[in-house]
Order: sequence, then C-alpha cells, then structure tokens
Amino acid sequence: KTRISSGDSIEVSVDVTNSGNREGKEVVQLYVSDEKASIVPAGKRLKAYTKIDLKQNETKTVTFTVHPADLRFSDSDGNWKTEKGTFLVEIKGEKRKFELN
Repeated sequence: KTRISSGDSIEVSVDVTNSGNREGKEVVQLYVSDEKASIVPAGKRLKAYTKIDLKQNETKTVTFTVHPADLRFSDSDGNWKTEKGTFLVEIKGEKRKFELN
C-alpha cells in the first residue's frame, strides 16, 4: 500500500539472502522517518527488528507490520502525537514512501 488511514496498517517485506558459503545470522531492522513533521523528531527511528538464521544460499522473506501508532512522536509538551503526512520506511537500504491520511 502507498496510503493508510488511522485505523489501517501497512506490511513491509524484504527478501534476505545468505550468499556466503556458511550458515549465518542476520539482524533485519525496520526504520521509519517522517518527511515533514510540525517539529523534527529523530531522523530515522528503529521501529522493529528480528534476527534470522540463514543456511548457505538460503533466502527468507521477512515481513513487518507498521501501524499508525508506530509513527507517533513526542511533541514539545511531552505528549504523543501522530500527524498525517508522508513517511519513509527503510530496511537494509531499501526505501519506500507511504502516506498516512
């Protein structure tokens, strides 16, 4: 999806491949950033992560679900706030935009 509403969510998936010649582990991290907020929250914020085991040449798909509550930040009065707008999700350098209506 490229647009969600306040009661909706978005699923973000990425394929991770072990191209090495040994078994390994990988930590997959999901970051979210707000392209334009009324105040500037931290740049990109870690919102989810998981650690996976991969056999040699194995590929696994990792999926995260992002809810509007994951997009909130603390305003200057210390209150949690979620603003409509354009957001960026990032996993392993891959970035995609979506809008919260």
